[in-house]
Amino acid sequence: MTADGPAGLRLTVVGCAGSYPGPTSPASCYLVEADGDDGAGGTRRWRILLDLGNGALGALHNHADPLAIDAVFVSHLHADHCLDLCGYYVLRKYHPTGAQPRIPVWAPAGAAERLARAYDLPLDPGMTEEFDFTEYAADRAPVQVGPFTVQPFEVYHPVTAYALRVTAAGRTLTYSGDTAPCAGLDEAAAGADLLPRRGRVP
Repeated sequence: MTADGPAGLRLTVVGCAGSYPGPTSPASCYLVEADGDDGAGGTRRWRILLDLGNGALGALHNHADPLAIDAVFVSHLHADHCLDLCGYYVLRKYHPTGAQPRIPVWAPAGAAERLARAYDLPLDPGMTEEFDFTEYAADRAPVQVGPFTVQPFEVYHPVTAYALRVTAAGRTLTYSGDTAPCAGLDEAAAGADLLPRRGRVP
C-alpha cells in the first residue's frame, strides 16, 4: 500500500499487522522516501523506516533494497515494532559483499540493550558496530536525515513510546505508533497532510 504526496513524499506500508505478523501483512513497518541533496551537487532518493517489526524485513525487499535505507526510527520497543532489527543486524554484519557501514537508529532509551538480549549477544558491543543507536531527545529536538526532519512526541503506551512527525518535500506525515488518544499525539498530528491508520492509508 503506497501513497504519494504531490511534492514527492512517498509512503509505503510494508507491514501494519498489530501485535504479531498476520497471514497477509508483517508487523509495523513504514517506508518513507523523498528526493534530496546527494552532497555532491546532485540529488538522490533518500529512504527511512518507521519501525521494523517482526516479519517486516523480508517484505521490505519487495519495495526497496534494505541496504539502501538511510536511517531507522523506532516508535517503541515492543517486538511488533522493532524485532526485525535482529535480522537486519545479520544482513548488515554478514552480507556477502562484506560488513556494511553503521546505520543510524533512533529509538527510546534501552534499545541497544533490548536488541542485544533479543539476539543473545553480549551487551558490549551488542549491535552497536552495525547500528548507531541514539535516544530521542527529551526536549523533542528534531532529527535531520537528508531531506527528512523527524520530530518525536512521547505518547501514551505501557512502555515509553513516541509518535513521529516526518516532514520532507513540503509535506508532513505523522506516524502514531501505538498510542491511546493523548496530548502528544494531538501535537504530533496537528496540521499533518497524512496520518496513516492501521491497515490503510487515507
